[in-house]
Amino acid sequence: AAEKYDAAEAQLRLGLCYAEGKGNEKNMVEAAKWYRKAAEQGNADAQNKLGEYYIGVGVETRKAFELFQKAAENGSKEAQRNLGKCYMKGLGVNKLPAEAVKYYKKAAEQGDAEAQYLFATCLFIGNAVTQNVKQAVEYYQKSAQQEYMKAINDLGVCYARGIGVPKDGKEALAHFGAA
Repeated sequence: AAEKYDAAEAQLRLGLCYAEGKGNEKNMVEAAKWYRKAAEQGNADAQNKLGEYYIGVGVETRKAFELFQKAAENGSKEAQRNLGKCYMKGLGVNKLPAEAVKYYKKAAEQGDAEAQYLFATCLFIGNAVTQNVKQAVEYYQKSAQQEYMKAINDLGVCYARGIGVPKDGKEALAHFGAA
């Protein structure tokens, strides 16, 4: 039905079904085929998923970067986060940590838990941004509220050591227990 109507959203959903093995056997090659069809029509979520597929199989990192760029321009917070990762790791583009931080922040401000964690980590250590431990803790908290485990753990470390927050063993244990 997706091919008959050529609807980008239906194609994306069919790709997700193949990727997750819902209603059929899991098949990432078939998923990528449907992501590609939807991505070619400008569907930001499909552009992001196809980029993630390319990165996951370790090929076409430049193409993945370009897909993340398109999807990020269309407002996809997941693509903004992934674009940041490309800039941070040099996937399909030269390493540019300052650009990575810019995209982590964009996605973080839209509520992406992983981006909030990544932005917080950059703030915490001063990677391509002025170190700001208090602001880092704020972003760790936002990410932790969405149950992002790495943020919960790092927030526990902050409480255990009194970094950016008052030292509090009970809070630290609560975070470590949750993580």
